[in-house]
Amino acid sequence: MTRHALITGGAGFIASHLIERLLDEGGWRVTAIDNFDPFYDRAIKEANIARSLDREGFRLIEADVLDEGLADLIGDDPIDRIVHIAAKAGVRPSIKDPLGYHAVNVTGTLRMLELARARNVPHFVLASSSSVYGEDPEVPWQERERGLLPISPYAASKLAAEGFAQVHARLHGMQVTVLRFFTVYGPRQRPDLAIHKFFRKIAAGEPIQQYGDGSTRRDYTFVTDIVNGVRAAMDRAKGGPFEIYNLGNSDTVMLRDLIAAIEQSKTRPLARLLFALGIRHVGRHIAEVLAERFMTIDALMAADTDSLVETDEVGDTVAASVRDFFSTAANRVLIERLRGHGLTMEQTKLPGGSEDTLPLEGKVIVVTGSLTNYTRDSIKDRIRQLGGRATSSVSKKTDFVLVGEDPGSKRDKALALGVPIVSEGEFEALAGGEP
Repeated sequence: MTRHALITGGAGFIASHLIERLLDEGGWRVTAIDNFDPFYDRAIKEANIARSLDREGFRLIEADVLDEGLADLIGDDPIDRIVHIAAKAGVRPSIKDPLGYHAVNVTGTLRMLELARARNVPHFVLASSSSVYGEDPEVPWQERERGLLPISPYAASKLAAEGFAQVHARLHGMQVTVLRFFTVYGPRQRPDLAIHKFFRKIAAGEPIQQYGDGSTRRDYTFVTDIVNGVRAAMDRAKGGPFEIYNLGNSDTVMLRDLIAAIEQSKTRPLARLLFALGIRHVGRHIAEVLAERFMTIDALMAADTDSLVETDEVGDTVAASVRDFFSTAANRVLIERLRGHGLTMEQTKLPGGSEDTLPLEGKVIVVTGSLTNYTRDSIKDRIRQLGGRATSSVSKKTDFVLVGEDPGSKRDKALALGVPIVSEGEFEALAGGEP
């Protein structure tokens, strides 16, 4: 049965990831609302939502949550979930415009709550912020804390929105879940946020303004983890009609360590870049597979569908997603901008390698059977350290098959194709030494 989710702030950083998650998952129709507020460049939001625009079951309404006629624009379709993420964001800007922040974050939330009440929406999920805790010295911050004292108009507006959500849950029997986000980062992060700013400045060779000695700590949460939390909240079955959850952790990071990590990231391998680009269906592992197969971003961008599908562990779905990503003009422009900023566009050798040619440089190897000195994961790591690539299927492109005890059908296929077979001892001889 298809469910209908209404998501506000749909072209923003977090909401655009959530929308893709729901559409990929299936069983959802998604209506997104966004007013494309000029707080930052409209083109950024358009790029965020571009992948969802032509997908079945998706609809984008360009409107403001304060618009009187919003309900008419949404239409009469029953709504199963409202995820209200739209807000005026930013602590510092809120000091200059407290009335504007109150209007959007408080009155706007109240309008969405009223819409949910009028339409009998069974569950309302409200995105809030860790900033509601203010300077509370009791850490880690816990949801049950009372008497919170926010220290900015932004934080005060988010806490007030939570208050109206609680009232609606109590008076109207609505199920409401409040999620307090802790410093979210990742692909599509707003350009005004610290990590995005730091990357831009380091890439441009500009100094980073560091307040104090860099010892201040924050709790950073990757956007995928936030989306996982929101998705779980949408199906919450435990607790009462009104619940609050922190989405973050208590493992804080010092500012100076964050800056150092960003500087180091410029020379990380291509796999890191591919994962960070947020290509649909390309997680950490597939990013590594693609990086090891094509070695440079240019080779991957030029790869046709057949070349992608022939890559071990890359099927039709991933191949189509990669081709779609790199065929989009905006994404190709992004790659050139990143290249201009000095980011690594090729796969670098793993630690343990050298500048000289590695013993298994460019070799495609299949492992089958049980080995004496290696687990399946450790032999794959060993092959990678020596410059080779471990794959799971035997083909004419396979350089050799490493055979242990009880090898199964892969050994037979190698014999049929004329692919060389080596024992564990022979492998070590090829590798140039002991494991």
